[in-house]
Formats: sequence, C-alpha cells, structure tokens
Amino acid sequence: MKVFGVHFRVRAMFLVAACVPMTASAYTLMGTKWGLGPGVATGNAGNLGTPGSATFSIMASGLHFEGFETHEGRSTTDFGLLVGGPTLVEEIGLIDDALDMWASVSGFINLGVVVDGGGNGGALGNAGGLGDLRFGAVAFPNGTNAIAHAYQPGTEAYYGPGGSLTGDLHFNTNYTFVDDENDGAFGSEFDFFTIALHEIGHALGLGHSDAAGSIMQPAYGGARRSLSADDIAGIQAIYGTQAVPEPASLVALTLGAGAFLRRRKRA
Repeated sequence: MKVFGVHFRVRAMFLVAACVPMTASAYTLMGTKWGLGPGVATGNAGNLGTPGSATFSIMASGLHFEGFETHEGRSTTDFGLLVGGPTLVEEIGLIDDALDMWASVSGFINLGVVVDGGGNGGALGNAGGLGDLRFGAVAFPNGTNAIAHAYQPGTEAYYGPGGSLTGDLHFNTNYTFVDDENDGAFGSEFDFFTIALHEIGHALGLGHSDAAGSIMQPAYGGARRSLSADDIAGIQAIYGTQAVPEPASLVALTLGAGAFLRRRKRA
C-alpha cells in the first residue's frame, strides 16, 4: 500500500495501495487555513468561508529538516530533476496551474512563486525567507509507502519553533514522477500534476476524502487533473466562493500533515 501524506498533529500523504471500494463520505478539514497574506495563517474557528492567499517556493538541494520532521537526516535533492523531461521552470508552471485550479473555484488567491531563502526545513527564523507553501524533493525513509506528503497551513508565529515547516510539501524521490495526464492505475510512474494537486489540497487545509472521484482520496489510482464536486465544496468551506484581494496582517497551526499513498489497482 502506498499513500499521499499529511504532517504535524495530522499528516496527509498520497499512497500506493491495493484496490479497495470507496464510500461516498464528504471532505474533511485539517483545522487551519491561510488568511490574506502572504505569511498569514489562522485556525478554522471563526474564519471558515473567508478568503485567503499564499505564495510558494522551491527548496534547493542539500537542505535538511529540523524539528517535527527530520526525514532521518536525509537532505533534499534537485527539485528540477524530479520529473523526467520537464525543467524546473516547467515544474513550477505545473505547480502554479494546480494552485490556480483550487483558486478558480474558491476564495483562495494564488500569489505565485517567490525566491526561496534556502533555510533548512522547519528551521527557526525561516519566516519571510520562503514561500507559504514550500516544495522539496527528498528520499523518504525505507519502508514508507508515501509518494508525497504535505503539512497543513501554518506559520512559525502560529505554531512556535518548527512551525515554518507547515505548508511544506515533500515528494518522495524513491518514486518516479512523470508529466502524463493519461498515466493509468497500473505501472510504476506517477503523474506529477495529480500528486501536486492532491498535496496542495492538504497545504490549503483539506484532509482526505473517500468520495468517489475526489482528488483528495488517500491513494493514487492514476492521473486525475480535475476537482470533483466534493473537492470544490471542501475548498469553498474553507475559503468561500469569492476572493477579495486585499492584504491582512494577522498570522496563525494545530499542526497537521497529509500524504498521498501509492494505489495501484490490481488487474
């Protein structure tokens, strides 16, 4: 079984799993959301249905992880080499498109890519030196079936030391990623856009869903480059239906993370 992932008090991942029937249950929420930022996160209580915004950045190679997640001392590798064929610029474009897909149906605003400050994951004092969402490539510990995982919205100001890890998304380099909208449920390659769309859902505050057709299902079953009605209802529950592009100055994490498990259906 392989999975998507989530971290902190809850971690979400994308997994690889044997085929199991899905029930029609609704979306779940992680407990925090982005406010109008950048660099602003709040708890859900009293803030659901309000707009939010976030930037993103790419971790350089050779960085380590501190605090809540160490990846057993492993360091990041070149994110631009994660997907065979596309360059880093093209990978950033795919991430931007995935963020725009969530933004197009809700009050979330994609503020785009920013220059990454180069600090270790979760390092104290990282605030302001990286994107709200931070993408990294690293080999997960042996035995994990997570293709990738992501942390719920948050900041160091909200969670304290180590809180800069929130909003981060890590892709497991033990797996092979491709840019293939027709990637099927069989084989050993995984569509990068599908994984990114799922993990971004966690980094925006969504948990897993068992609803049929949801991008937030916990296991990978082939490329899926669209949002279901359940996904749209979930993101609108967090950010509302209309974005209001005005800055705010508040910051706030109940610590949660999500992962995508690897699901390959049996023939």
